[in-house]
Amino acid sequence: MYMDLLRRCLTRELFDDEDFVFTPARGLTWKGRAIRRALGLAKHPRIVRLIHNPQTLEDKREGVGWPRSAEVMCGSRRLEFLQKTLYAIEQERVDGDFFEGGCWRGGAVILMLAALRAARGHQQRLVWAADSFEGYPAPTENSSEDDKELYEHAAYFRIGRSEFEQNVERYGVHGSELRVLEGYFDRSLPAAPIERLALIRVDIDGYEGVRAILENLYPKLSPGGFVVIDDYLAVGARRAVDEYIAKHQLKNAMHMIPQKQAKGMYFRRER
Repeated sequence: MYMDLLRRCLTRELFDDEDFVFTPARGLTWKGRAIRRALGLAKHPRIVRLIHNPQTLEDKREGVGWPRSAEVMCGSRRLEFLQKTLYAIEQERVDGDFFEGGCWRGGAVILMLAALRAARGHQQRLVWAADSFEGYPAPTENSSEDDKELYEHAAYFRIGRSEFEQNVERYGVHGSELRVLEGYFDRSLPAAPIERLALIRVDIDGYEGVRAILENLYPKLSPGGFVVIDDYLAVGARRAVDEYIAKHQLKNAMHMIPQKQAKGMYFRRER
């Protein structure tokens, strides 16, 4: 019941909340210009207006819209799947730590840390939280049009490390189990002192980041461990996953995460 309640708090499923979305529009009012300055959007000319749309309960469950205050964007159903994954890892005694790539406001990391405390499992695990804490990386020649669009909305995704850690502390789960890897993945992961993983969760859309995570961390995944790609249907993420699976001839069966509008996928390393 504690984990269910926590999940519904992180997604704001328990509360009346609004999401906000960026939409291109012509002609800014003085209020629009003030909002842009307040959010640090002056350097992003294509982001011209901020529109608040009511977020329904079903939107929160499916992860539709960009939330105003929630600590996660993925929605309750994908977060519930993560919760069940953590249970399976503990029950089957899969060896290793948990990893989250693309932490944003910290919701999934908070759930992982809470699960460790609730489970009181057979071994001590760590939670590795990896993020640039600088927003979406600049596009490269491998970037899709979606990647470029997200980069233009960089101000919304730029959550600093201090804000991330404050959110973890606010939920009362900040402790010695948390390890923060700051920087873009191609720089932070090769030297990261990660020994063994039971879970690799990837919550980013871009090709370069997903590829860096798989190349550096999949070899450290324990037999029976999970790879969860939260935004598999994003063009860049899907290309990176499909290329890695083909290159290494992985025979793992891929499954879509259960929800009405399937977006994420997962597979397990063979025992």
